Amino acid sequence: MKRLFLILSLLIATASAGFAADRCATIFDAVIAGDLANAEDMANEIYSQKASCSAAELADLAVIYHRLTEKSADPISRYDFVLKAIDCHKTATAKDAATANSRYQAQKVDMATIAKNYSANLGKFQDAVSNSMSF
Repeated sequence: MKRLFLILSLLIATASAGFAADRCATIFDAVIAGDLANAEDMANEIYSQKASCSAAELADLAVIYHRLTEKSADPISRYDFVLKAIDCHKTATAKDAATANSRYQAQKVDMATIAKNYSANLGKFQDAVSNSMSF
């Protein structure tokens, strides 16, 4: 019984890992196509399960949130995307820095510098949110 449970657990983990990787590719396509609402929904779905994501998937997700930040005009969404980009980057590099950096190089993105800049400018993103809520 324990063996069966272990085998089923491994199968589910493997399937969900492949699912996240496939979804990241789909999200990149949605961002490129300008379908930001769909891209955001899919990214948030993966983000909600980030504990089970690999370093490569988290690195992809960090880049996705960065791209969403660049394309979003809504200050609240931008702030959310920035926080998630930073979090995904930190988690990816903590899990496996070499794999995360390899993903960033493949995508020609200096995510370490981007995350550092985002962190240094969080106040500006917060101010933009506050200003957008002024009545």
